[in-house]
Amino acid sequence: TRAPANPFTPVERIWIPGTRLQGIRPNSSRRREPAADQTLLRHTDFVTPETSQIVGALRVGVVGCGGLGPIVAENLMRLGVREFALFDPDTLEASNLNRWLGGRRTDIGRAKADLLAERLRDCEPSLRAEAHRVDVVAANPLAAAGTCDLLVSAVDNDAARLWANRAANACLVPLFDAGVRVRTAPRVDFLTRIVPVVPGVTACLECSGLSLLDRLAIGGALDGMTAMVRARAGYVEDAPAGAPSVMALNTRAAGDLALAVLSYLAGWSACAPRPAIGKWAEARTILVEPDAHLPAKDCPSCGEGNRARGLLADGPRLRESSSVAR
Repeated sequence: TRAPANPFTPVERIWIPGTRLQGIRPNSSRRREPAADQTLLRHTDFVTPETSQIVGALRVGVVGCGGLGPIVAENLMRLGVREFALFDPDTLEASNLNRWLGGRRTDIGRAKADLLAERLRDCEPSLRAEAHRVDVVAANPLAAAGTCDLLVSAVDNDAARLWANRAANACLVPLFDAGVRVRTAPRVDFLTRIVPVVPGVTACLECSGLSLLDRLAIGGALDGMTAMVRARAGYVEDAPAGAPSVMALNTRAAGDLALAVLSYLAGWSACAPRPAIGKWAEARTILVEPDAHLPAKDCPSCGEGNRARGLLADGPRLRESSSVAR
């Protein structure tokens, strides 16, 4: 057979994760000047053209399209992101409508990833959104995650959160993880947590020393019956069942995450000179100085020899969870 005329895949841009995401274009890349986007005009007062170009060139992976993921995706879309990969195995249920952005009763029974992709494309016709109706823990879609330039974890279980953490480090992709929680005693309080993870720069969810992952919960998620029981319990930390779903809490966490992403891309003080690591905080998000939270050499996710395994490896091995640092 004849060899193709051009057997090489052209490289359009090389992303370098660090204290700030940098993009390098080879001289041979096809350069196209972006068309003026009237929907983003009011960003120009504080977002530079360079940052706008970076945002517009990103392919963002959103892991989890439940209550939090759609709000995060819409925030990022309205900041200028025009390409998404969406990961979620679930379908919309009637009980989800109190927190699922844009959800209608006529949508019940449809895949959440498909619905979110449609909603984003309806808002911005030029946008590309790819729906992956998979459980990332079971299916391990590392190849799809490896095509993303930035990952967002908007999940409600630590097994999926661990997968996102390891996928980000395996593919050298920055990860922003969001979490929400409701506390009922001694008084009702609403908690949020935003954790940026930049491979090679910050500690990850496993080695941060902030107890960001629950090993028992991860083990339970790998067992079908235990996972079903925990899913019914929801995210009220001190109540066994009947958990409320608060859209306002998801909205606050999504806004914090979107601003953290923008701050990282722009190099603003919120994530400079190093991205900060967050922890659960009462009624607000606290960012912890990251100087004491550098990557651990022996971390099973971001340590030397584990980081940048990419698609050559068999993907994040969740059954190594016994080595998760506390």
